[in-house]
Amino acid sequence: MSSSPRPPYVRSTPPVLLSRFDEYMCHAYPNHRPMDEDTLKKLLFAMGATEDTLPKYLTIHNQQWDDIFARMPGGRLPTIGALADWLSMHQEKPQIQEQGTLYFKIPNSALAIRIWSGGMEQYGQYCLDFFHVADGIPVNTPDGYKISHVPHPGVFTFGGALVSWETAMHMDCQRVPQGTEKYSTPEGSRLMLIRPGEEPFYFQIPLRAVQQVEFAQPVAVLP
Repeated sequence: MSSSPRPPYVRSTPPVLLSRFDEYMCHAYPNHRPMDEDTLKKLLFAMGATEDTLPKYLTIHNQQWDDIFARMPGGRLPTIGALADWLSMHQEKPQIQEQGTLYFKIPNSALAIRIWSGGMEQYGQYCLDFFHVADGIPVNTPDGYKISHVPHPGVFTFGGALVSWETAMHMDCQRVPQGTEKYSTPEGSRLMLIRPGEEPFYFQIPLRAVQQVEFAQPVAVLP
């Protein structure tokens, strides 16, 4: 008994689109897998959102993608590779010894974690990536490496591992140009690098200086 080939997969119902990025991608690529609510929330939390500010950060996220697609030929991406190329050109990383760039040297490793502002000041964020010290070049996340938030008693912290911008956009890790992958996290974040065969490496993202304000201090006795 012979069987006929299965027809190509076709969605039986339209996908639920929660972000402008998925709207654009599903229009250009019918089989694009859009983010579910949980994935989108993780992305917005990584940008610095809280439960109360999710709508605000979704608006920011949508505006960013409106701007990106407005600059693409015909308002659409001819290929997924074009998105990777666009990101590598427009999300520039700092030059060697560029002012404002800071490093955490990873123990027992040729790598460091590099941090810089990356235009994220208005969101209270820093960008970070992995950096090969001897070669002086950024590298993508090594296999088995994961950066997670460290809980701080009494302070709201984001849970789970950091997600790179490229992963959050469902880009195939094999298609991400070497050295272009990056993360972002709120300033002041307490983080932990986990990697095979080594103890966790703890580090903290700095807080930017704020405009000098004189705060009232409590007193033991009222006049």
